[in-house]
Amino acid sequence: MERPAAPRQNTGIGDADNLAWKLAAVTAGHAGEALLDTYEAERRPLARQVIDISTANAANRTGYRIDDALLLTAAYRSAAVLPHPQDPDRPGALDPAGHHPACSPGRRLPHVRLTGGPADVTSTLDLVGPGFTLLTADDDPRWQPQAEAVRRGGIPLGLRSVRTAARRETVPGQWARLLGTDRADTALLVRPDGHIAWRGTCPADPRTLPALVRRVLAAP
Repeated sequence: MERPAAPRQNTGIGDADNLAWKLAAVTAGHAGEALLDTYEAERRPLARQVIDISTANAANRTGYRIDDALLLTAAYRSAAVLPHPQDPDRPGALDPAGHHPACSPGRRLPHVRLTGGPADVTSTLDLVGPGFTLLTADDDPRWQPQAEAVRRGGIPLGLRSVRTAARRETVPGQWARLLGTDRADTALLVRPDGHIAWRGTCPADPRTLPALVRRVLAAP
């Protein structure tokens, strides 16, 4: 029997999504070449897991269980992800138990439906990209000096908030539940591929966030 082709089909798009922004950052001079090493660190464990699942399913003749819901559970662990102190120390993996949205570093930014504001912004996913995004719960002026310091260093960064004077969650309090806190000074640093690179509260020193971004990018 031929070896099933599903693993390559299911990991290929994610592989390209992961590598494209890293190549772009290095080419533009925003990142160090060591950032490219995180591609294998992040994607290889997931590809190995997909292959194992596909092989087991083929042997059992139970059909493939590789779908979008499983692939959305991808959690990365690498030098391009700065773990939160409360996060468990485990390698990156897919979760066969299903997709449980959370705002943990390494995970994909959760989708939260939004209402009000511009017509083209109906989800938290619409707030991120094309470069790095600093995503806050509310408009908080304390983050502005941090974001400006990153931009002065030549690194593109968008500063956006989930809630504004006109926009809010369709389900009140949903963002705070996913974030695990209702503190207004908590923000997420989201990578161009939609994965969370860092989570934390607003530091007093405006040099802190630029240093964190450079660390994620392996920049000197």
